[in-house]
Amino acid sequence: MNKITKPDIFGVQIQMTNCVELINLIENAIRKNSQISITYVTQHSLNLLFHNEKLQEIFARFTMVHQDGIGVYLAAKILYGKKALAYRLTGSDFYVYAKDYFAGKRYRLFFFGDTSENLAAIPEKCPGLNVAGLQDGYTYRDETVLQLINASGCDILFVGLGCPKQETWVTDNREKIKAPVVICVGDGLKIFSGNKARGPLWAQRFCLEWFFRFLHEPARLWQRYFLGIPLFFIRVFRIKFFLRKNVR
Repeated sequence: MNKITKPDIFGVQIQMTNCVELINLIENAIRKNSQISITYVTQHSLNLLFHNEKLQEIFARFTMVHQDGIGVYLAAKILYGKKALAYRLTGSDFYVYAKDYFAGKRYRLFFFGDTSENLAAIPEKCPGLNVAGLQDGYTYRDETVLQLINASGCDILFVGLGCPKQETWVTDNREKIKAPVVICVGDGLKIFSGNKARGPLWAQRFCLEWFFRFLHEPARLWQRYFLGIPLFFIRVFRIKFFLRKNVR
């Protein structure tokens, strides 16, 4: 049985990958000075993309779209069986891996998004990182932030503006950005600043970390999880059982 390396879910091709492969892709782009852009999809972002051709086109312009979370992993298994997504990956796990990996490296990193307070904590929490610049996601102008990014000479730009704002911003401005690597990370910037609440290891292992995030931010996340998750799987099963011709 041939593996499907890029299962299509709601019109988005999702790359089967892991932390090591992502780092290799990033380093290879920096060495060759070639431009790549990376983003992710969760069940929430896939709900936003459902029947939204404009957003699907935006995501299609990224070099890689990787999975983030158990919902996308299960959806791929439901739609494609054993042929899809051999790895289960979360963005939070990758950002922890990247934070440790890039500590002490020469790569210059620029962080764009989140609040000034959280960004200011990054050099303190991650003293081994070569931080080239910081720009919050609330008080910027495109022209100014592009000048700051390019003047910094950064190798990697982390953009945390939330989905789909960050993906739209990157696709609108990618040709103006000199950094070889641009990565959309959502609230993953809080991993670098040490301000993202994560569940205990057993919850991470059993895919229940989403519930701990809900407990931390119930007002913001209750609709995303308690309405969004059922809606997501209703759509997945509808495709599986009533629109089989769309499942390749």
